[in-house]
Amino acid sequence: MYKQGLFYTFSLFSAALLFSGCNSNLNIIDGVQVLPEPNLETVKVQLNFGSLIQSDLGGSYAIKDYGTIEIDPWTKTTPFSVGFRFNTSVFNDQDLINLEPVITLPSGQPIPIPNLNRAFVRLKIDKQINPNFDVYEYVDIIGGEWIGVALTLKILNNKVFPSGLDVSERFLNDKSGNPQVVGSFFGPEVDSSGNMTNPGGIALFANVRSIIANSVTPNSLLATAKSALKTQKFDGKYYYHGPLAKFYETHPAAAQSLGVAFKETLNRNSSRGK
Repeated sequence: MYKQGLFYTFSLFSAALLFSGCNSNLNIIDGVQVLPEPNLETVKVQLNFGSLIQSDLGGSYAIKDYGTIEIDPWTKTTPFSVGFRFNTSVFNDQDLINLEPVITLPSGQPIPIPNLNRAFVRLKIDKQINPNFDVYEYVDIIGGEWIGVALTLKILNNKVFPSGLDVSERFLNDKSGNPQVVGSFFGPEVDSSGNMTNPGGIALFANVRSIIANSVTPNSLLATAKSALKTQKFDGKYYYHGPLAKFYETHPAAAQSLGVAFKETLNRNSSRGK
């Protein structure tokens, strides 16, 4: 796998120069937006991608009566984004409690939350709006803190993105320095013969309990959420996980090629790229 990853990396180096114009600051993830609603029970979280990601993939998924998953296509005024709006009542959903807990993304990489010491339940959404992707809901039933969504894209195979690799960014650290939001894009899963068994994709996780707690105005007689939308831009630091993590951490040009591959694959497979 390592040699295959090296070949992939250097074969994409020229592509990085071609598509990015030698721009080493190409950002795939642009930032996050978080909005705790006044009821202190519902949180909206949105992961925005850079302006170079011009995918028209999109869809809206209602999850019972406690939330929605939103995937918004790129427009000239809005970014391509993946997000959700969930009420904390999701932690009490009996249908989720009976699911088998997992510690991985759909393609097998560990959930990219640092120092995570417990499993989440994962539910694949049956409603399919677009045949190009599948949507998964993650819920931290044990801790009652984290909610997540994962989007697997059939176009992200091991020919365009290394298998087993996850690239993440952490946002909105709390007072202890722990991220309250983690966004990532990840490669596919392959079998021993090198055939793809699950595609790569995009994931977003948020500690909604912490976000709500940190949104409360301390001096208020009644706990109310701040009305302003919390926004944090990408700070230029990605975290790599998987067998090739160390290589990409120490080779900026190779890491740049990952962004180019991700961008070109999404854009080329949207209807505007056909």
